[in-house]
Amino acid sequence: MTEIRTGAILTFTLGERLRKARESAGLQQDQLAPLVGAHRQTISRWETGLTTPRSEIILRWSLVTHVDLFWLRGTEPPTHDYVMPISEAADMIRLVLNERASSFDEALSVWCARRDSNPQPSVL
Repeated sequence: MTEIRTGAILTFTLGERLRKARESAGLQQDQLAPLVGAHRQTISRWETGLTTPRSEIILRWSLVTHVDLFWLRGTEPPTHDYVMPISEAADMIRLVLNERASSFDEALSVWCARRDSNPQPSVL
């Protein structure tokens, strides 16, 4: 495992986060593969860092393994006060999974544009 140290914080590569998420869900590569729409060998290549999965696959991986999407992607969550209602989150996920958006980032942009044109109060 390649460890990357940033100050006192230990960070993992994308492949290591994918593997940790799969293992925390108690899944073998061949069990996860059909759930995210890939072959076992492809899962192995992603986890070893030989190739990088598309954003849609990372989203599916997050949903299947119940691991935070922002952690899995290695990004920070949004810092704004808006908390996405579950129905809106489901709409955004459907955009990606139904492939009406070409990427997670595109789906997020579509969702944000919808939200900004019809603001809702924060749900806590």
